[in-house]
Amino acid sequence: MFMRPDERIIRNKKNTPDDTLNTVHPQEAALLFKKGCDMMDKSMYAEAARFYRKALGINPGSASLWYHLGLAMERMMRLSDAVACYDMALGIKPGNESIIHNKALALVYLGDTSGAVRCYDILIGLNPRDIDAWRGKGDVMLGRGDPEGAISLYDRLLGIDPDDAAAWNNRGIALEKTGCFSEAVDSYDRALGIDPKIEKIWRNKGLAVSKKREKEKNAVFTKNTPSIHDNKKALPFINKPHHVPGLNPAAGQSGTDAGKSQPHGDDEESKEYLVMGNTMYSEGRYGQAIENYDKSLLLNPGNNTAWNNKGLALAKSGKIDEAIDCYDKALEINPVDYVVYNNKGNALYRKGNIDEAFKCFQSASGLNKDSKTAKNGMALCMDTLENTRHQDGNYKKRP
Repeated sequence: MFMRPDERIIRNKKNTPDDTLNTVHPQEAALLFKKGCDMMDKSMYAEAARFYRKALGINPGSASLWYHLGLAMERMMRLSDAVACYDMALGIKPGNESIIHNKALALVYLGDTSGAVRCYDILIGLNPRDIDAWRGKGDVMLGRGDPEGAISLYDRLLGIDPDDAAAWNNRGIALEKTGCFSEAVDSYDRALGIDPKIEKIWRNKGLAVSKKREKEKNAVFTKNTPSIHDNKKALPFINKPHHVPGLNPAAGQSGTDAGKSQPHGDDEESKEYLVMGNTMYSEGRYGQAIENYDKSLLLNPGNNTAWNNKGLALAKSGKIDEAIDCYDKALEINPVDYVVYNNKGNALYRKGNIDEAFKCFQSASGLNKDSKTAKNGMALCMDTLENTRHQDGNYKKRP
């Protein structure tokens, strides 16, 4: 369901441990550490966290264990806990670049851009040639709505490594934000000269060329259009509310094909906001993604994809109840979308409503028997319920 245009290119992020963070002592703690890492490789993050905690009970002074526990917390989107773990690791091993990089990423996801910038500044102070830090800070500035600041930072990065195709691409995106479409096209051309095989750069260039032509066309139109006399007022353009048949039965709306919006003039603009929201989501800028999905839904409230994707962004922001509400909206519009059932199941599981989560995964499996997410979700719910019953004698929310 979720579409990922992913305009920005990310590479060389230090989201994996360096060699100094792969060693744990004594042997008993090392064995638990290895089990935790095995669980991480299987995407079983809660189980990994349990092994890391057990190992920390043996060796609480291990920066590696705190760091890896932070990684597990981050994968589970327990971002505040992840930051706390990274801080513990930095208290033991201050100045470790891998830890600081991952702390910065967690802070970005939390929306603490000021904290993230401080981390990137520390990294640049430790190593002025750290291109990941320059790019990370540039991405934060772009997310803050400061494309000029982002361009300056990407330029610093390119002064270190002029053959970084990702930096040229991201710089092009920032230039587009300032309306400098010609310069953006030039930046994309530089990226393509380095790596012509990256499809998203070609797409970004195509969009920039289109915007450049539109800007030039509008400039010609404005030049040749007589201005309105001062004593005449321009009439505002007002969009009439568009009612979507079947969306709100309680309000007495009736119509054909419930859940499908009828074509109208705002469809293209609605799609543009949806695509922009998807881009923001793919960059981890969930607040801005939600804003764009809201704009898309204002123009076309019958778009179940926008409701689903807004739910994903809310879930990433830790707003599970609001995410579930969005999934319910999507299912009102299209009650046979198994992907939305899977997403709702994931949200309910995170909330601790294991029984309801199981029902969602079961519904998804009924709609699509080949859905691995549905099968894995049902298995995970059954295991969780069985473990809870074994431990407590009844079903209750996991700690």
